[in-house]
Amino acid sequence: MSQSNPSAPSLPADGPVAGAAKPPKAKKKPLRMKKHLKKIIVAVVILALAGSGAAYGLTRLFAEEELVIRTGTTSYGTLSTTLSGSATTMPGESDTYTVMAEAEVLTVNVSAGDTVQVGDLLYTQDDTVIDEEIDGYQEQIESYQETVDDCAQQLADLQEDMDALTITAGLSGHLYDVTVKSGDEVKAGDVLAHIYDDDTMVLKTYFSYLYEDQISLGMAATVSLADQMLSLSGTVTAIDKVDYVTAQGTRCFAVTISVENPGSLADGQTAAATLTAADGSTLYPVGDSTLTYSDSATLTAQGSGTLVYVNAQDYQKVSAGQTLFVIGDDAYTDQMENLQKQSATAQEHIADLQERIAEAEEDRSDYAVYAELAGTVMSVNIQEGRTYPQSQTAVSIYSLDTMSLSISIDELYIDQVSEGMEVTVVREGSEQNQSYTGTVTELGLEATASSGVATFPATVTVESGGALSAGVYVSWYIALGGQDDEEGILCPIDAIQTIQDETYVFVQGEPTADAVTFPEEDGVDIPDGFYAVAVELGSYDAAQVHILSGLDQEGLTVFLGYQQAAPEDNGASDISGGDEESGFPGGMPDMGNLPDMGGGNMPNMGGGGMSNMGGGGRPGGMG
Repeated sequence: MSQSNPSAPSLPADGPVAGAAKPPKAKKKPLRMKKHLKKIIVAVVILALAGSGAAYGLTRLFAEEELVIRTGTTSYGTLSTTLSGSATTMPGESDTYTVMAEAEVLTVNVSAGDTVQVGDLLYTQDDTVIDEEIDGYQEQIESYQETVDDCAQQLADLQEDMDALTITAGLSGHLYDVTVKSGDEVKAGDVLAHIYDDDTMVLKTYFSYLYEDQISLGMAATVSLADQMLSLSGTVTAIDKVDYVTAQGTRCFAVTISVENPGSLADGQTAAATLTAADGSTLYPVGDSTLTYSDSATLTAQGSGTLVYVNAQDYQKVSAGQTLFVIGDDAYTDQMENLQKQSATAQEHIADLQERIAEAEEDRSDYAVYAELAGTVMSVNIQEGRTYPQSQTAVSIYSLDTMSLSISIDELYIDQVSEGMEVTVVREGSEQNQSYTGTVTELGLEATASSGVATFPATVTVESGGALSAGVYVSWYIALGGQDDEEGILCPIDAIQTIQDETYVFVQGEPTADAVTFPEEDGVDIPDGFYAVAVELGSYDAAQVHILSGLDQEGLTVFLGYQQAAPEDNGASDISGGDEESGFPGGMPDMGNLPDMGGGNMPNMGGGGMSNMGGGGRPGGMG
């Protein structure tokens, strides 16, 4: 890359020197110089002469050679800098498709040079391996699902068994024959106690079929216990038309009478009962009967374990639903936890296998490959009917609508370049060059140093619409624009004179009211026909400096320095180009490649006594 017009003139940095130029008071920070040792030694010699106050002496040194005055002209405008370089185009977007697995290529649907759109089929591979993989996963899922179902059934059974470990009263009544206590070990089926509902006693007796039409449900009955001399009122609660024949040959049916227990009735007691017919007559059974409990239940253990709770004793009055016994469930809990773990593990395996199936289905899509980028097919590296190793490059696609350039920006100008800046890109042709417009889309943050020069990487994007190919060598140009935003008076930088830490310009013509005079002892040599004007400097480049105050006209002739007179037969040399001769015997040494001393060119070294020492800064580029 070549870059032009450094932003600072080459002015000495050794402190004040009478008649020597001083660095302009630029608004922008002076740029760093490159140090080239041999050329610096030459500069030091010249500066040492100037530093000794010998500007006038140098003129005397050249007295034997005829010197002529070099002049320049002020102008009106702005400063500008253009960066330039070369690069090779690369596609802004590209996509490469690789073989998914070692499977046969069934079809190849594109060729190199084809234009494809997003979604176009590129090639297909045999995906039988995916089917086999999924079938294997399905078999494993079925096996794990059987485990889950079995665990679920066992858990349901265990839960039912655990629910049965709590034994409650199935009816209200009194407990009898309680056989266990808290802490006892029991087995499923062990009898724990009996419950009898003795609040109501029943008496089952038999009546002759002669009274069949006179006995009905709800009839009042009288129950007598001779041994207690007790007579109680009862009610017919059931009639069963059985065929019971007494020893005397009387055919009878069964009648059940319920009677409230006053507390003295017990199971197995003998009692007699009579019924009162509708006409008031008394109906007698064929004999006495025995009292029984109206309801009863046997409480048994529904599981094995230790009784951790017992709330039961003989003759205890209980209510239906009351908890009487609890068997510890530790063994059941352990079994349940183990079953739950087995089920959870199997379900995790199922979920993992289902995920693998989903991934396999996604992989299947890789066996039919579609374009994900619209562009041009650059290469096809597979053939139908062949099998390739996994990751083999199959198809490459470039989007040629956009090209990118990788360029480098000199550290001197990186602060003046920003993302979004316009870049001119030129491709040279046999008949004519083609120009394109690009944009700086990325700026690197880390510089790379080489041969004493640091550069920053940058990316330029060119929307070429397919007209610009990849791999093409092109030139690029970035116009940095003015060093400041306003137009103003521009003065050749060689005209700047530094005298006692102040900057001046020697203007040709009659002195004006702002002309500056110097005491004789200062040794300032102002050429005849010129006067000094104090100036304030603004921004500058390698050739010109913006004058903020002191000069307000364009077209003024200003003193630049001295040069040797041209031979009589040739006339004066062209001051706008070529190497200028100095007053040194044998010729002025070439100072054109002096290192940048803080800005552009080497300044005038005296108040009219010494010429500009040549161009400085970085060579090449566009200005």
